[in-house]
Amino acid sequence: MSKEHPCLIPEYDGNPFIARLPPIKSRKEIFKSLQFKPDYSEEECGYPAHYRKHFVLRLGRFFEPVSRHVELAERLDYILRQGYVGRNPMTHDYIRHLQNDFHRTRQKDIFAENLLPVENTATSFSVIGCSGVGKSKAIEKILHQYPSRIAHTEPFSLVQLPWLKLDCPHQGSPRQLCKNFFASLDRLLGTEYEKLYGNVKAGLDEMLVHMAQVANLHALGLLVIDEIQHLRKSKSSQNLAGSEQLLNFLVTLVNTIGVPVVLIGTLSAKAILQKDFRQARRGAGFGAAQWDRYPYDVEWKHIVERIWKYQWTRTYTPLSTEILDVLYDESQGILDVLVKLIMLTQLKIISINEVRAQGEHITPDLIKMVATEDFKLIHPMINALRNNDYEAIFQYDDLYDFTEHIANRVSKVSGVLSQSSVDLTTSKPEIDKVAVLMRMGISEEQARQIAGSVDGSISTKPKVLSHAEEKRNTSNTHVEGDLREALATRDVSSPTVYEVLKHQGIISCPLEDFEVGT
Repeated sequence: MSKEHPCLIPEYDGNPFIARLPPIKSRKEIFKSLQFKPDYSEEECGYPAHYRKHFVLRLGRFFEPVSRHVELAERLDYILRQGYVGRNPMTHDYIRHLQNDFHRTRQKDIFAENLLPVENTATSFSVIGCSGVGKSKAIEKILHQYPSRIAHTEPFSLVQLPWLKLDCPHQGSPRQLCKNFFASLDRLLGTEYEKLYGNVKAGLDEMLVHMAQVANLHALGLLVIDEIQHLRKSKSSQNLAGSEQLLNFLVTLVNTIGVPVVLIGTLSAKAILQKDFRQARRGAGFGAAQWDRYPYDVEWKHIVERIWKYQWTRTYTPLSTEILDVLYDESQGILDVLVKLIMLTQLKIISINEVRAQGEHITPDLIKMVATEDFKLIHPMINALRNNDYEAIFQYDDLYDFTEHIANRVSKVSGVLSQSSVDLTTSKPEIDKVAVLMRMGISEEQARQIAGSVDGSISTKPKVLSHAEEKRNTSNTHVEGDLREALATRDVSSPTVYEVLKHQGIISCPLEDFEVGT
């Protein structure tokens, strides 16, 4: 439990909810607190291969903060502390918020106007970006700089929750999100809110009322909802209405109830936020951070240089320009892909050396081979990024569970992780042309006009959008690597299915078939 810290900011002074938070950090202090360096010693490079594979897995926790992480940490700290300014328990503000909550509960209407006037200092914020750029990991590291709960005994008895992070349910169910909220509080506080407010008979509107009530009762400082793009997956008309109601609730949570909200999602969430969350007027000051993939610049090279020194191969490979180039080409600036690529490359060369004893030198060809073998699932997305294909980027943005797939690959190479199932039958989602255009930076109104006049696909370059593009017939199109295409020409006299797929490179060769480059 942290002690109270003297405060030099008058509006923060004397507020117990703020006083028990960690002290405000400088940018340098934020950087140091977020950085994580895996344990490493040169002696470990001499260990047997089956031990060194375990060491390589430490890279999964590697974190090197850059400017975007520090800026995000500062913004979250701003809105957390500012949100508490209007809910000071030492004044009448906090009591008035609770009385307004009681009024809404009696009315069973979350959108009921405040019964008593209150000062609202809450703001909203959103972070969107391509899958794998590190949004969720950065948010979690930042949030864990603050205690998850603070017990107050004087001058009042209360358990304060500085923050709570929820993942939007995979199918975008607003009711399930509410139940997850109550369940999370029960785990933190030992309460029975899910039993009280999350029962089957309770309607969404009633659950939202109690969510707001409980959030204020425990002085929730920040509600973070990750994977917000899943709201797009609501299929029934009831769920679609519920998604809109949930977003309206989040706006109300900020504008009326005074609890700051942070939404995190992939690029496909941008259309949702621009259309339905834009009413959160108090969020205008902090807006939305869009985290695109890293460009091939100084920051990217800095990250690669930092992680590259963690090598558990018997031979240390210096970082060359050729390796830098191939790492960027195969990851396209996606940080998660970069880390997993380096991990899998080390695991691969260590495993090969176990079989053939040819040394453990990492080459550009080896990195390409690992990417070809292990990243088949995300090749369409990587190619879309290479070609700056906006439509394809949107289409593949959150199609694959890359982390699950890589966990499966690591388990096969190292034999140290449990097998994970990967659904290879997932179909491409229907493209929302309006959302694609909005992703390009076009306003919603203009996007709807263009989308209505374009019959078919959208050009990948905003400046040459065609209103008369021919309709594409995609009913019988197979994606690259489709197994039906691979076996389409095979007849009964051909080799086995295994040999056909191996010949075409769809099935990777055994370790003994791989010639290690020099």
